[in-house]
Amino acid sequence: MRLNKEVLSLPALEPGVTETAILAVQGHYTGSFGGGFLTYSHSRITASKALLTEHEMQQITAGKKPDTLGEKEGIAFDLAMRLVKGGKPLEQDLWERANATLGNEQTLHVIQLVAYYSLHGVTLNAGIIGVPEEERLWSS
Repeated sequence: MRLNKEVLSLPALEPGVTETAILAVQGHYTGSFGGGFLTYSHSRITASKALLTEHEMQQITAGKKPDTLGEKEGIAFDLAMRLVKGGKPLEQDLWERANATLGNEQTLHVIQLVAYYSLHGVTLNAGIIGVPEEERLWSS
């Protein structure tokens, strides 16, 4: 839990950027079984802070970039999706756009966040740890 606190406390990370990246990563790893526990918990965090709408969260976890995302959140989504799909180095154009929009420190922290939550996604897939039985991921 200490590492989790440290990752989420990286100084340059903005809340909307953070939650967008986490939801994109968790949607990638746990979407096949209706969303994992981290998708559930971070959707609640995101909603309580009014960072994204439920529709935006649904699209993000389905791997679709909402047209309504702010510029920084859009770059966070692009970085997260590109990194979880892997297979080749990050494109220079995306790196430059991310640095221009988020700044170098926040760009590096988003990359760290994606790596950290990818570990969670793989771990959750090992046990298929999903949404609590008495809960629903989305209201609609």
